[in-house]
Amino acid sequence: MPANCGGKYIKKLDFAISRIFYINFIFKSIFMKRKIVIVSGCCIVVFIIFLPSYTKIQDLKQRNIELEQQIKRLQAQQARLKRERRLLFEDPVYSEKIAREKMGIAKKGEVIYQLIPNKKDK
Repeated sequence: MPANCGGKYIKKLDFAISRIFYINFIFKSIFMKRKIVIVSGCCIVVFIIFLPSYTKIQDLKQRNIELEQQIKRLQAQQARLKRERRLLFEDPVYSEKIAREKMGIAKKGEVIYQLIPNKKDK
């Protein structure tokens, strides 16, 4: 064998090895891209599945806040009505005031004057 024949085989071997590494690199990058696509696809599917549930939870939280505010308003109204009821039963002066103002009741001999506002005042 000539002296430079070994160099020729080494060059061919180096070329073959570099070719194998290049092909290996291409396959790895293709598989990596495929993995990225699959993971991205899975994330999108999970997002699509859980998005309606998330929006429904947010709607329910908002509804809960609205109902709590309504409960507070109703409790305040209930307290006012309980106070008025207590006053009506226990305070004769308040009962007389309500009877005169809201029901138009008068004592014997009293005359009730009802003022009707002008149409201009409205």
